[in-house]
Amino acid sequence: MDSLLTSAVAGLTAAGAYALLGVCAVFTYRLVAVVNFTGAAIGTAGTFVLIALYDAGLPLWPSVFVGILGGTIAGVVIGFVMTTWFAESAASTKAAVTVALLVGLIAIGLRLTGGQHPHVMPDLFPGSAFRLAGVEVTIASVLTIGLAVLFTLLADWFLNHTRTGLHLRALSERPMAAELLGVRVKLLSIFVWAVTGSFT
Repeated sequence: MDSLLTSAVAGLTAAGAYALLGVCAVFTYRLVAVVNFTGAAIGTAGTFVLIALYDAGLPLWPSVFVGILGGTIAGVVIGFVMTTWFAESAASTKAAVTVALLVGLIAIGLRLTGGQHPHVMPDLFPGSAFRLAGVEVTIASVLTIGLAVLFTLLADWFLNHTRTGLHLRALSERPMAAELLGVRVKLLSIFVWAVTGSFT
């Protein structure tokens, strides 16, 4: 039993990252009706921007913010592709397109970063938060899980208590009717992709 608990605690960082990706995937599906397979690739693109800038000598936190911006831009580009050419397509077609975009992002990433050579990821939040079941729970683990919970709560509040959130809900349920009522469907869809890109 102790080894099971130890393994569970040791996996908290990965669990938080997967939770965040899952929340972003659900957010995208609920609001723009796309099963998004590009989430991990978008996050990786932002991470490689961070690492490239940090390796080039830029301080850590400016590199982090530019990396987040890189992920946001990647999300916007994918959102633009999806809303411009595949907005009226079937759900299966949209999912297939995101798989193709995932493969394309991986290929571009390998070409640009040299996937054969390992890169050192700087430790953003070094140190241990506390000890549980004989395992040191890192600050990064706690923050990753906290970020996933925060994103979930903020998304729920935003969708239920703001005008833009109500427009997004209308967009997800009846996009044609929302467009006829003057909702800026394309802009809002790209906004959803930008938000999920920045969080991944």
